[in-house]
Amino acid sequence: MQVYTTPAAFKNHVNSCSASKLDLWESFRLLKESREVTADSAQVADVASGSNTGTSGSELAPNDPSQDSSATAMEEYIDAHLATPPPAKRRRKAAKVFTDGNFVSLADIDIQPDMLPAPLIAITENDVQAAEAVSDGLETATSHGIFDTPANVFGLFRRYKRLGNSTTSDNYSTAGRHDPDSLMNLNSMSDISIVDIPSAPDSSDIYSPFPNKSSFLLSEWFWNRGAQKSKESFRDLLHILGNEDFSTADVTATNWPQIDRQLGLNDWDREEWQDDDAGWQESSILISVPFHRFTDNPGARDYTINGFYHRTLTSVIREKLTLKREDASNFHLEPYELLWQPDDNQPPLPLYGELYTSQAFLSAHQTLQESPPEPGCNLPRVVVALMFWSDATHLTQFGNAKITPLYMYFGNESKYRRCKPSCRLAEHVAFFQQLPDSFKDFANNWTGDKKVSPELLAHCKRELAHEQWRILLDGEFLEAYEHGIVLDWIGDGKKRRFYPRFMTYSADYPEKVLMSTIRQLGGCPCPRCKMPKKKLHLIGTDEDMAFRIQSERRDDDDRRQKVTRARTSIYGSSNFAVDSAPVERELKPESLVPTLNAFSDRLSRFGLHWPSMFVVDLLHEIELGVFKALLVHLLRILESVDENLVHELDRRFRATPTFGRDTIRRFTTNASELKKMAAHNYEDILQCIIPVFDGLLSDEEPNFLNTRILRILFQLAYWHGLAKLRLHSEATLRLLDEQTTILGACLREFQTEICPLFLTKELRREAVARERRTATKEAGTSQKSKKGANKAASPGQTAPVVRGLNVNQEPAQAEVVEGIVQHQDILTTTLDKGKQPDSRRKNKTFNLNTYKVHSMGDYSSAIRTFGTTDSYSTETGELEHRVPKSNYKRTSKKQFQRQLARIERKQTRIHRMRQAMSGTSVEVADMSADNASLANPAIRYHIGASEHNKQDIRILIRDNTNDPAITDFYPKLKTHLLPRLKAKLNIPIDLNITPDPRSPDQERLFYKNDAIYQHNILRINYTTYDIRRLQDVVNPRTDHRDIMILRQPMIPGKHEYRYGRVIGIYHVNAIYHGPSQHDLNQSHRLDFVWVRWFEMVEGYDRPASVGWSGERLGLDQLTFPPIGSVHAFGFLDPADILRGCHITPRFRSMLRHTDGLGLSGIARDKHDWSSYYVNRFVDRDMLMRFHWSMGVGHLSHPQRAVSLPSDADRSGGGDRTTGVTSSLQERLRNVPQPALAIRDDKAAINDDESSSDSGSDDMDYSSESVDGEGLDGINSDFDDMYGYEDDIGGHY
Repeated sequence: MQVYTTPAAFKNHVNSCSASKLDLWESFRLLKESREVTADSAQVADVASGSNTGTSGSELAPNDPSQDSSATAMEEYIDAHLATPPPAKRRRKAAKVFTDGNFVSLADIDIQPDMLPAPLIAITENDVQAAEAVSDGLETATSHGIFDTPANVFGLFRRYKRLGNSTTSDNYSTAGRHDPDSLMNLNSMSDISIVDIPSAPDSSDIYSPFPNKSSFLLSEWFWNRGAQKSKESFRDLLHILGNEDFSTADVTATNWPQIDRQLGLNDWDREEWQDDDAGWQESSILISVPFHRFTDNPGARDYTINGFYHRTLTSVIREKLTLKREDASNFHLEPYELLWQPDDNQPPLPLYGELYTSQAFLSAHQTLQESPPEPGCNLPRVVVALMFWSDATHLTQFGNAKITPLYMYFGNESKYRRCKPSCRLAEHVAFFQQLPDSFKDFANNWTGDKKVSPELLAHCKRELAHEQWRILLDGEFLEAYEHGIVLDWIGDGKKRRFYPRFMTYSADYPEKVLMSTIRQLGGCPCPRCKMPKKKLHLIGTDEDMAFRIQSERRDDDDRRQKVTRARTSIYGSSNFAVDSAPVERELKPESLVPTLNAFSDRLSRFGLHWPSMFVVDLLHEIELGVFKALLVHLLRILESVDENLVHELDRRFRATPTFGRDTIRRFTTNASELKKMAAHNYEDILQCIIPVFDGLLSDEEPNFLNTRILRILFQLAYWHGLAKLRLHSEATLRLLDEQTTILGACLREFQTEICPLFLTKELRREAVARERRTATKEAGTSQKSKKGANKAASPGQTAPVVRGLNVNQEPAQAEVVEGIVQHQDILTTTLDKGKQPDSRRKNKTFNLNTYKVHSMGDYSSAIRTFGTTDSYSTETGELEHRVPKSNYKRTSKKQFQRQLARIERKQTRIHRMRQAMSGTSVEVADMSADNASLANPAIRYHIGASEHNKQDIRILIRDNTNDPAITDFYPKLKTHLLPRLKAKLNIPIDLNITPDPRSPDQERLFYKNDAIYQHNILRINYTTYDIRRLQDVVNPRTDHRDIMILRQPMIPGKHEYRYGRVIGIYHVNAIYHGPSQHDLNQSHRLDFVWVRWFEMVEGYDRPASVGWSGERLGLDQLTFPPIGSVHAFGFLDPADILRGCHITPRFRSMLRHTDGLGLSGIARDKHDWSSYYVNRFVDRDMLMRFHWSMGVGHLSHPQRAVSLPSDADRSGGGDRTTGVTSSLQERLRNVPQPALAIRDDKAAINDDESSSDSGSDDMDYSSESVDGEGLDGINSDFDDMYGYEDDIGGHY
């Protein structure tokens, strides 16, 4: 037997071997004979059936060029090859004779395609008639007829109610019915960005007040394309200037000052804008300031604040419904209940998402339709849902310029559009005024020598805020609230009567208590209930849940009478102070304040329950509240044990990989310092903290600190993920209720059992902040003490000052700059060296009696009432703050509120002109064929078309001969590509034959030019749980290289997914020399990814849902198999990838190669860790993928019945003393027991070596063979990746 020892020796032998050439010649000869036999058989069959076609057998002769030119060309091609022997340098070995067998076509296999998001099915006339026929047959006692639309592919359908007392003419009629959901397309349901540049029509009349098209385009670019010009805006400008219709003369001749003045017209100007839009007004606010009887001039005095800029609410509504044409197609006129029926044998589940499908909207709509109509009016009545946001914000990074804008959104529009500032759906309604600094001068004129009390200042701030709201709730709005506004809706031009209704008010806690007129951090700090402060820690218990319902705040007569009596004591003849004993007796038990609430004063008579509209706030209450407090105390615990643990925590955070475009950002600074961190930074920390914190504390008996703290972090991350879902079902809300109970028990365990084990003190940053506040207060002391401090400096020198503090002050005051290294060094040289900083840090404990902890119990009810939290999150308002901050740069910084109002009108009017342009088209920028597919959400994935990065397969194998990753590269790739190429050519596949790299069929597959083409980026489009289209970017050179697929075949009791690390993205031009191929030189592009597979750590190959509770609670753990294993590497069709995933190192397991030298340069294994975590909390879609079959859009998951808790559980049955329902008792019984928490390392892995050699239960390395004959591993990979019984990632 001949042995080939040098690289490519065997290939060279094949190319020059005469026997191989004869094989090729013989193959073509046999192929021709087979072709002739087949043609003769077909001719006989056609002659026998010639009567059916009206032709004779001679007319169908296959050798007739006029009848079968393709057959003649094929024969000529074969004759040419048979006439001459193969060339001497032929590189391909011919395939053997094709033999028939048991074949199955791919068309016969039940493989579902990628399931794209689909809109809800439109309502047809037949549906209406059927619904009316059914409802007419109902009993007369039934006032509501139910109308269900057909279900779409995801099992979603809408349920409408016909209201018996309604006189609405088109209550069920499709005439004039507006159905925005049925008008949605894939682009509107996708968050994949598409670059577009709007163009303008040619009509000159539509540009008014601009004289021409060029002026309009340039002004639109200036005002609506950002205040700070970037490269992108510069490209937009080049696009405008390069337009063939652009005229420089038109631009230079334009009177720009006059146009800017016309665009910014408001109600205080003498001129009027051409449309009846909602211009701004300027008003003055008058408040009554009470001075108590012990001041020099007791009694109430009027104080006027000028410059309140606002728009009337009715004018904003009118502008929205009559002028904004683009928004009309997405405006829902009628609410409905959204239902999901994943199984025909189970009742449908209600879904909670949009406000217009919420109970609050449905209830308002039902109440309106059942109320008596306006006399003589039979117009359709429509609820206009109003949602408000307000929050103070700084306009500059440095300086004290700030503003408190009021934003209004319409709940009739989708939250997916409201959350995008680019949709411009936020209505800037008002700029709230604050008490000016001169108010203290006014107060001192009446108080004399007495200091203005903080209580009086707080009272005047409340009075000012609610007086401004009274201006907004003017008589015109109250008339519209009660009787509606008749408008010709721009959507269809038909008249309707629109009724505004308050739905939600989103704000942080200080703004909530200001608007709800309760005391901040008082004895009952919640704006929605009267829970005492001492019981706020009872989150999740039966006592807590029952008390929320019993003590709900209501705007009843009792509350209003208490406030009235208190105000009589203050403003009456008694002249009591706002914090006097008579006032406190009335108001303090319920934490009320002596301010008449504007919502109560104006809207209570219409039945508005305004305390409930102050909805929960996930951003401030959880991410910047509960979790931040927990994180800070964990840092205190680490510092109390060993300060180096904090440094290790920072190092681990910096080593945490990023994910997505902005899902998990790089932790560039020390996370423990908590400097300049926004809410999204705390969210990133929460999502990644479990791998980082694992192993920092001891897990020894009897405390098991590491396990118990990891369990608390896991439960909080789980609760946070559930609370932030964009689409809830009744099943997921039950999970949220259960998790609230469990998390409350865990937090109380942390407070009472874990925290007392440590003597925790303030963090340095906390001590610095506290001492800075102290120093600020002391800075207001007498001038004499300041002069004394300056005299202590050296003669003839000025005492150095750091950040406003004299370094000759006491250390307690000067230490306030600690935390900034260079300033700390300055202070160290001047402060008393005898006093250590730690000696001034106070002891700190963990506090659960806070409103933010208490608010966690309201999330489930808020979602059921108003929809999911993203619909009314303060994050939407925070994003909108970018607009006034950006526009502030365009102002002169003097009276900027007035200038901001003008700029808002300019931008809005230009945008509305763009919307009103008939025939406006959209030019998609740079939309080549490759870019068009890149922006197409319908495709499964996208890989570039470039072939610049060409790699010769032979050279690749030769240059990496000693790399384990290249072992069997060539046969594995052929085994992977052959069935895909056959499927593309519609060639039957024999599923009964195990793929063998040495089979004759494998020899028929060739690579054009023996080359593969490498790419840097793979984009995976996938459908999310809430039926949206998203995209993950895979780049093997970055952290974004890990992917997940469905495991095939599914093994009961095992994990449903497989995970891999992409080490290469390629495409190849493949050629198949099969017997039925006419053009043997035609190549077909096949994309593939080169993957290094993970395997589950022993004990963690479990169903995804198991990790949520019980003994196996925790993140799933992975490891790489031995790099020399046949299962270590493989190839994958990009269409089989579900999506990218976030796999983080298990830092406590340490690096696998401590010397920094790996075995494979291709796999870059020198950076491998011994084990990894799969981060199921990285985003909301990933969270739902671990709730098997509960994601509405995850159709790749087998749909099975989604069970709900029993009736006993719903009614609160169970242990009433502990606040635990019966379905949770088993889970909670063992919460304090560390044995039921996250598995310890010793239970899963004995050491690093054993973890490296351990394999998954379904993998068998015993078939690996040196001579290449043991290829069971490849076959197993083939079965896992191409299990044709089920799809492996093409749908959701």
